[in-house]
Amino acid sequence: MAQSKKARAIITPILDVMQTMPAFVYLIPVVMLLGIGKIPGVIAVVIYAIPPVIRLTDLGIRLVDKEVLEAATAYGASPTQRLFGVQVPLAMPNIMLVSTKPL
Repeated sequence: MAQSKKARAIITPILDVMQTMPAFVYLIPVVMLLGIGKIPGVIAVVIYAIPPVIRLTDLGIRLVDKEVLEAATAYGASPTQRLFGVQVPLAMPNIMLVSTKPL
């Protein structure tokens, strides 16, 4: 999402819908499939909690300085090495913002 405007244009409305629906909406189909219990509740809460994490990860990766990415490319880093070795570690403060501040 952070590297493709087309992917962001597709995924952002899906995340908007996921965040505006109450957790009970996710719980209904899970309860129908798995019955009443702790597992369906956990699944519904996880589905409800995923959109903020995706949004903040996207934001954190997009906020990494272009100069740092350029330096990593100059040192011969592959796109995968740049993502996991440079962008994700530098984006960690924004990604971890989920647990420290409400959106």
